[in-house]
Amino acid sequence: MNYTHQFSYTNHAHLRSSQRGITSEEIQSIIETGTCIRKQGLRFYYGGNRIADKLHENGLPDSTSKLVVVMDGEEHVVITCYKNDKGIRHIRKKGKRLC
Repeated sequence: MNYTHQFSYTNHAHLRSSQRGITSEEIQSIIETGTCIRKQGLRFYYGGNRIADKLHENGLPDSTSKLVVVMDGEEHVVITCYKNDKGIRHIRKKGKRLC
Protein backbone atom coordinates (compact mmCIF):
# COMPACT_ATOMS: atom_id res chain seq x y z
CA MET A 1 0.00 0.00 0.00
CA ASN A 2 1.21 3.48 -0.74
CA TYR A 3 0.02 6.03 1.81
CA THR A 4 1.94 8.99 0.38
CA HIS A 5 0.04 12.11 1.45
CA GLN A 6 -3.05 10.02 2.21
CA PHE A 7 -2.86 10.37 5.98
CA SER A 8 -2.90 13.31 8.34
CA TYR A 9 -1.66 13.97 11.87
CA THR A 10 -3.48 15.00 15.01
CA ASN A 11 -2.00 17.90 16.98
CA HIS A 12 -0.89 15.33 19.56
CA ALA A 13 0.96 13.32 16.89
CA HIS A 14 2.76 16.44 15.64
CA LEU A 15 3.79 17.38 19.17
CA ARG A 16 4.98 13.90 20.17
CA SER A 17 6.85 13.19 16.93
CA SER A 18 8.76 16.47 17.23
CA GLN A 19 9.51 15.85 20.92
CA ARG A 20 10.74 12.33 20.19
CA GLY A 21 12.71 13.21 17.06
CA ILE A 22 10.59 11.06 14.76
CA THR A 23 10.40 12.27 11.15
CA SER A 24 7.45 11.98 8.81
CA GLU A 25 9.61 9.78 6.54
CA GLU A 26 10.07 7.30 9.38
CA ILE A 27 6.34 7.28 10.10
CA GLN A 28 5.49 6.78 6.44
CA SER A 29 8.02 3.93 6.10
CA ILE A 30 6.56 2.08 9.10
CA ILE A 31 3.01 2.50 7.79
CA GLU A 32 4.02 1.19 4.36
CA THR A 33 6.26 -1.71 5.41
CA GLY A 34 5.45 -2.50 9.04
CA THR A 35 3.12 -5.03 10.58
CA CYS A 36 -0.42 -3.83 11.28
CA ILE A 37 -2.23 -5.02 14.40
CA ARG A 38 -5.84 -3.97 14.96
CA LYS A 39 -6.83 -3.52 18.60
CA GLN A 40 -9.20 -1.27 20.51
CA GLY A 41 -10.58 0.23 17.30
CA LEU A 42 -7.10 1.45 16.35
CA ARG A 43 -4.34 0.30 14.01
CA PHE A 44 -0.87 -0.17 15.48
CA TYR A 45 1.99 -0.31 12.96
CA TYR A 46 5.26 -1.78 14.17
CA GLY A 47 8.53 -2.29 12.29
CA GLY A 48 10.47 -4.94 14.15
CA ASN A 49 13.64 -6.74 13.21
CA ARG A 50 12.26 -8.16 9.96
CA ILE A 51 12.29 -4.82 8.18
CA ALA A 52 15.31 -3.25 9.93
CA ASP A 53 17.63 -3.99 6.99
CA LYS A 54 15.16 -2.58 4.47
CA LEU A 55 14.77 0.63 6.49
CA HIS A 56 18.55 0.95 6.84
CA GLU A 57 18.95 0.55 3.06
CA ASN A 58 16.50 3.43 2.58
CA GLY A 59 18.75 5.69 4.67
CA LEU A 60 16.65 5.64 7.84
CA PRO A 61 18.24 5.18 11.29
CA ASP A 62 18.33 1.73 12.89
CA SER A 63 16.00 2.92 15.66
CA THR A 64 13.19 3.29 13.09
CA SER A 65 12.55 -0.46 13.35
CA LYS A 66 11.47 0.11 16.99
CA LEU A 67 8.88 2.71 16.00
CA VAL A 68 5.19 2.19 16.78
CA VAL A 69 2.63 4.31 14.91
CA VAL A 70 -0.95 4.43 16.20
CA MET A 71 -3.64 5.33 13.66
CA ASP A 72 -7.40 5.68 13.80
CA GLY A 73 -9.13 2.44 12.83
CA GLU A 74 -11.28 3.99 10.10
CA GLU A 75 -9.64 7.22 9.04
CA HIS A 76 -6.08 7.72 7.82
CA VAL A 77 -5.11 9.83 10.84
CA VAL A 78 -1.91 9.31 12.84
CA ILE A 79 -2.86 9.63 16.53
CA THR A 80 0.58 9.19 18.09
CA CYS A 81 3.96 7.54 17.62
CA TYR A 82 6.67 6.29 19.94
CA LYS A 83 9.73 4.05 20.00
CA ASN A 84 9.71 0.90 22.09
CA ASP A 85 12.11 -2.06 21.99
CA LYS A 86 9.30 -4.42 22.97
CA GLY A 87 6.51 -2.64 21.12
CA ILE A 88 4.93 -5.71 19.61
CA ARG A 89 4.71 -7.42 23.00
CA HIS A 90 3.15 -4.30 24.53
CA ILE A 91 0.53 -4.09 21.75
CA ARG A 92 -0.42 -7.76 22.01
CA LYS A 93 -1.04 -7.43 25.76
CA LYS A 94 -3.60 -4.67 25.23
CA GLY A 95 -7.24 -5.51 25.74
CA LYS A 96 -9.59 -5.86 22.80
CA ARG A 97 -11.58 -2.78 23.79
CA LEU A 98 -10.77 0.61 25.21
CA CYS A 99 -12.11 1.11 28.73
